[in-house]
Amino acid sequence: MKANIVAVSNRLDSRRGLALVYRALVLLVAVGAYFGGLLMVDALFDARLPVVMFAVFFLPALLRAWLMVYWLVRKDPRAGVGAANEKVI
Repeated sequence: MKANIVAVSNRLDSRRGLALVYRALVLLVAVGAYFGGLLMVDALFDARLPVVMFAVFFLPALLRAWLMVYWLVRKDPRAGVGAANEKVI
């Protein structure tokens, strides 16, 4: 019985490790897209209002990507829930 618990725990830890790598890559892509978009909007428009609007509009996507990595590292139950409450782990 104890060996089965250890085997299940090891399997969950390996899945959590893969999920962490996946979420870290999503965070890197989100950060790159966010700052790339800011640079693009800044290059296209002379006014600062479009840059501020872009930054404010897309900031929640960046924060959500960060929170998913943070919750997974802390082993918070919220890390297992993806978009529209679907299970991802």
